[in-house]
Amino acid sequence: MLLKLRKKIDDPKEWAQIAKAAGHKYAVLTTKHHDGFCLFDSQLTEYKATNTQAGRDLVREYVDAFRAEGIKIGFYYSIIDWYHEHYPAFGDRIHPMRDHEGFRDKTFEFDRYVAYMHGQVHELLTQYGEIDVMWFDFSYDDMTGERWKASD
Repeated sequence: MLLKLRKKIDDPKEWAQIAKAAGHKYAVLTTKHHDGFCLFDSQLTEYKATNTQAGRDLVREYVDAFRAEGIKIGFYYSIIDWYHEHYPAFGDRIHPMRDHEGFRDKTFEFDRYVAYMHGQVHELLTQYGEIDVMWFDFSYDDMTGERWKASD
């Protein structure tokens, strides 16, 4: 099966069939990672799969394929975003530009980023039907809990 998968690496229907055959009950897909790139057709950014050669909503394909096999749906969403202009860069513990002098005096409005993040999570939770697992990643230092407006 693995050799067959390597031949058709972009076929979520095949992934789902292999996952079902292996006994998976749920699967979690990265919808947006730390770099800020979205695999879904977010209306809040141009930095997404639909604007690449893929030209399609890759999350939709995953959801449809795995649901068809009776596998529960999970989304991974990184709450940090190194691409967004209002996410803090300089001085941040893990941002790739944390030590880059060109970012020292850059201003940002973190509340604008949090609104963007909440907007994307809303998109994910309303455009794909019932989501069984929502996995948020990555809190550290003072970037925890209510800094992200977690209660909201």
